[in-house]
Amino acid sequence: EAFKDPNVTSKLAFGGQFESFYYQMKCGPFANPIFRAAFVKSIDRDALFQQIYVPLGGDKPLSCGPIVAGPYCVEDTFPNQFDPEGAAKLLEDNGWTKDAEGYWVDPATGVAPDVRWTVNTGNTRRESTQAYLIPLLNEAGFKVRADNCDAACYFQQRLPAQDFDMAMWVAVAPPDPGYLSAGWTCNTVPTTANGNKGSNYSGWCNEEASDLFNASDYEADATKRADLVKQAIGLLPATTE
Repeated sequence: EAFKDPNVTSKLAFGGQFESFYYQMKCGPFANPIFRAAFVKSIDRDALFQQIYVPLGGDKPLSCGPIVAGPYCVEDTFPNQFDPEGAAKLLEDNGWTKDAEGYWVDPATGVAPDVRWTVNTGNTRRESTQAYLIPLLNEAGFKVRADNCDAACYFQQRLPAQDFDMAMWVAVAPPDPGYLSAGWTCNTVPTTANGNKGSNYSGWCNEEASDLFNASDYEADATKRADLVKQAIGLLPATTE
């Protein structure tokens, strides 16, 4: 019935998929923004892409955040931040030191954060990523270990319960950006109160970004809507590093 209205049209377009690292920011090691920023600065994303994704046909890493290239993407919003010296300085400037095993120790707790990196077993690409990157992160002073389980456990239990510190999954990105409000707003963080429903598994909550994403869902002007989405995505790096 809606399409009988002369003011309503439909359009088909291709979407995309992208795989990312996700950090649990609601609790655990990555709730600490200093630790999170230093951790990200210790990952050479371009080298990882060459090692894991190029042999599978990858072209280049996506750099515009949780959206594929197109009208809602601002290129280089998420550049490769690899800076191991900067990571070490950031931690040292904030009172972090290394223990006898060479791991960074949180000055607030006196212990090295134990990072549980969780993926679904049987996914060769993700397990290969762990095999490549965990030794490098250990060498950089981060105590990281694989904490994997099968697909049913991973997708149906661990992710909804936010029972991970670091994870990987593929996000399906339709051509319309409406999916962003389901994955990056405060009211979609799974909680005990809402029965662990919601797909914002990382627990990222920024009220300004939430308002922008939600407003974009109701904005009919394409240009204004794109601006709202790009503003919201632009707030992600400052919080997530």
